[in-house]
Amino acid sequence: MAVYAKRWQPDSFPNVEVFASDNPKNIVVINQSPTATQIATIALEGVTSGTVDVWGKNEAVPFPDPPIKLATLSLENGTFTFRLAPFSVTTFVIHTVSEIV
Repeated sequence: MAVYAKRWQPDSFPNVEVFASDNPKNIVVINQSPTATQIATIALEGVTSGTVDVWGKNEAVPFPDPPIKLATLSLENGTFTFRLAPFSVTTFVIHTVSEIV
């Protein structure tokens, strides 16, 4: 079963890039703004429940160091929300429990 982001409106998130894959189910979000924290709400099609492991790097993590685990979120009706720090790269690793076929 494919997992797709339901909505993405690039104009509403200046300086934010989004990349996604289905196998494995990952979403990578890059906040290129040096000052703005962005709040991303991601709604997935084809998923009703599960968890999301959040990994990230920002200016506080030295370049050669690996990303750090920031959180584990619950998917509620296929949706989750996370704050994207300025100048950060955040990876959402999606673990589905229930998918719509």
